[in-house]
Amino acid sequence: ADLQQANEDREYVMTGEDLCCVGVVPLQTDLAIVSVMGLTHVERNGHHYHTGLSYLPSDIYESVLKTHGDLYRSVGGIPAVRIESGQLNLTSVNKAGFGFSIDPCFEEYQTASQG
Repeated sequence: ADLQQANEDREYVMTGEDLCCVGVVPLQTDLAIVSVMGLTHVERNGHHYHTGLSYLPSDIYESVLKTHGDLYRSVGGIPAVRIESGQLNLTSVNKAGFGFSIDPCFEEYQTASQG
């Protein structure tokens, strides 16, 4: 803001890029932040390169689809980002603190060294 005020004749663009921020926690939190910042365009092309949330325990799938059915859809039984006309619906993200309202069950996750 100070830079903009010091150079009132210049216009600045605020944008974002996420090549593959995955859900449940990182993607929703990132979406909540960019939404609060008012960013209406964030490049997100990495979601086409992996099979949705297949890396999560399958017992969380139903909860993800029920709680964030506007953001995810079922593809072969696995929640995947729902992209409609190039847009993501953030209704459930913006209703939840930190962007998600499910229990991620972190105790069931593996670290990179365990995988």
